[in-house]
Amino acid sequence: MRRMVTSVECNARARRATIEWVEQMIKKHESLPTDKLVLVSKAGFTKSALGKAKALNVDALTISEASATDWTTRLPSVQLDMLVPKLKSVHVDLCGQSLSDEQRAAVRDARLRDRGGVDHGSLYDFVGAWVSGSEMTESLRARVPSGHSGQVDTDVPLPPGAQLVFEDGTTRPIGRIRATAICERQVSDVPMTAAAYGTAPVATGETSMLGRTAWVIAGQLTPGDRRLSIIVTGTRSKRPVPKDET
Repeated sequence: MRRMVTSVECNARARRATIEWVEQMIKKHESLPTDKLVLVSKAGFTKSALGKAKALNVDALTISEASATDWTTRLPSVQLDMLVPKLKSVHVDLCGQSLSDEQRAAVRDARLRDRGGVDHGSLYDFVGAWVSGSEMTESLRARVPSGHSGQVDTDVPLPPGAQLVFEDGTTRPIGRIRATAICERQVSDVPMTAAAYGTAPVATGETSMLGRTAWVIAGQLTPGDRRLSIIVTGTRSKRPVPKDET
């Protein structure tokens, strides 16, 4: 999900905010990652300032209006950026050492341990966590445009002194792990509708992305709290089992 940034600028001066201040704030946020700009003025706004803000889809509120606002109604839409990475294959360089047929069959479940004896989980859990992690996800997002699928080969960072530990206790040093990941990506604007969950105001939306349904729910975290919590839920497709390469 793409994070939506709402920026709030406040003016505590005794006089009403002018069109010049509104234009200054709009200009400031042109170079910032702001999706929605909200201007709040203690003394209110001049007529020309309100007109300018309205024309450019900027909310202009007094302190009392901002305090009374149900912020879920300020979410006309939420942009979802869904990227689903999948581990396709793993190649493990064991520094020239060979594996028996039994070890080769069990390599996906072998434990990965560092020089200090810390267990980092099974080989495929370790590599899978890297592929679905934020660094790899951002790399894929930079390479794969919306509506397309892509593939990337990458070296997986290893802990110092990494080695594979098999169920029979034998170990093999790891020189390098190379993973191949594929992904699908779709960016979609989800229209939001104001609703209620019991007595709590919420905004809800629904869309179909990458063959699955996504439901978006936005609401205040606690009564009286001005922050919003956005939850995305939906069905997931079955992940294919990756193949081994040693």
